[in-house]
Order: sequence, then C-alpha cells, then structure tokens
Amino acid sequence: RRLWTGLRAGVSKAAFGEVGAFDKEAFATVRLEIGTYGYRYLAAPLEVDLEYDMRHFRDPAAGPLREHDGRHPEILDRLVRHPDFPGFVSRLRSDLTRVVSRLGGGAVVRVALCCNAGRHRSVAAS
Repeated sequence: RRLWTGLRAGVSKAAFGEVGAFDKEAFATVRLEIGTYGYRYLAAPLEVDLEYDMRHFRDPAAGPLREHDGRHPEILDRLVRHPDFPGFVSRLRSDLTRVVSRLGGGAVVRVALCCNAGRHRSVAAS
C-alpha cells in the first residue's frame, strides 16, 4: 500500500521553523510529495529524493492502537513525544534544505517514509 500526498513546502513552516539557509522564494514554489510504504509489502518506492526509515520509532505500548492508522491522535502524539523525534525533524529540515538548494524553485521533491506495514509510524510522520 502506498499513499502519496502533495503538499506545498511552505505549509510545514510550523513544524520546521523559519526557512533559513536557502532562497525562501524557491522554497515557497517547491511541491513536496510525501509517500508512505511498508517494507513488508514493497522493497523500495519508485524514484524519491529523500527516504526515511521510521522503524526506529518503536512504541511497544501501542498494542490496542494497531487497529488504527497513523492519523489516530494518540499515535501522532506518541510519535511527536518520542525522544528521537526532534532529531528526525532537524535531519529532515536539513535534507530538504540541501535538496531544494540543488533542485531550485518549482521542483517536485519526493520524500518516502517507511516502516514495517506503512500504516502507523510512517503515516503519522507524514
């Protein structure tokens, strides 16, 4: 199962803070496509610019939440409160800065987020 959603990069300003080290105008015109997939079902996505393995965000207490997907408020909250999440956001921001600087304005940047089934952590991070 693969889900691709198109977002304008500027929409994520709250999550990533102020745009810094590159041309703000170029960043505002980038189309950011975020896809999720599960290693269980797909070895690798089609062509992407950035790929992140979300399996290290383990949540052993998620038992009863397995029936939900990553849009469930508690799953989202657990991911955001994970001690490694700020580092993930920082790395994502840095990687996006690098890719946008290389591709320039008007580009489509495809980001793949993956976990075991592609339903919980990767969807919550998207």
